[in-house]
Amino acid sequence: MNDEEGAADVSDDRAHVHPQPVAAKSQATVADRLEAQIDRGAVLEQQLVAQEKLASLGALMAGIVHELRNPLNFVINFGDLLRDLAAELGEVVKSAPEGMGAQTAETIDDMLGEIIEVAGKVADHGRKATGIVESVLQQARTGEPVFEPTDLNALTQEYVNLAYHGARAQFRGFRVSVKTEYDPTLEAVVLDPRALGRVVLNLVSNALHATREAALSQKVADYAPAITVTTKDRGDSVEIAVKDNGMGIAEADLARVVEPFFTTKLPGEGTGLGLSISREIVEVEHRGSLRIGSRVGEGTEVVVEVPKGRPWGR
Repeated sequence: MNDEEGAADVSDDRAHVHPQPVAAKSQATVADRLEAQIDRGAVLEQQLVAQEKLASLGALMAGIVHELRNPLNFVINFGDLLRDLAAELGEVVKSAPEGMGAQTAETIDDMLGEIIEVAGKVADHGRKATGIVESVLQQARTGEPVFEPTDLNALTQEYVNLAYHGARAQFRGFRVSVKTEYDPTLEAVVLDPRALGRVVLNLVSNALHATREAALSQKVADYAPAITVTTKDRGDSVEIAVKDNGMGIAEADLARVVEPFFTTKLPGEGTGLGLSISREIVEVEHRGSLRIGSRVGEGTEVVVEVPKGRPWGR
């Protein structure tokens, strides 16, 4: 056997033992890519539909808020007016003739006192409702960020209240302890209050849902839902932290919770956009950071840190 024949035999044998179906592999790869593209297209379509629905919901919310303003103003104005009229009537009773009788005058005076108190409460609660309506309207608005000196402690408390009362209204009978620890040394911080308020609202709402889910699971005896919200001055930055003792997030899901439309909430209770939007506001708009730590069965803590002053380029 000469060298050329041997080489030919070896080549033929190798070709027989190790076939390389290149065309088949190429077709399979193209098919896989096409299927992946179709899947991505379907997901994008679902996201666009969801975004359109949210945009429509925002417009509807803004319209409802505008419609609520007038009746709320009437409630406030009539509450104040009733209180003033009752006070004036009380002065008239005091200057009434002696024939009215001391007991009658005292009874009327007591009743007027109650009217004044009730009227004051009506007006005060009307103002609180107006504040909530204004907060909702701010959340529905879109536009360029507006950075301005802001009392972070007051802003945080406003949106903690909004989230808490929203959850109480949505989940009748649900009880949760909300503890706040605000840094008293914290001075006004330049930030976008509307956007950062939305972050606080999202984080506290998530914590409320997590503690409610834990309460419904009844896996822990004597479970007491609890949330802690803190602010801290970090020198060049400020920090807001929201901690809960809810269900916690599985490690496999922890990296995905900031993805758009991903949610661990109970069915029908979340869109999966809250943390995604919050991260965008914190990291892109404010050049800050959003960190999430969680253990299943122990709870979750989300820490937001943003620099003081207007971010570079803003």
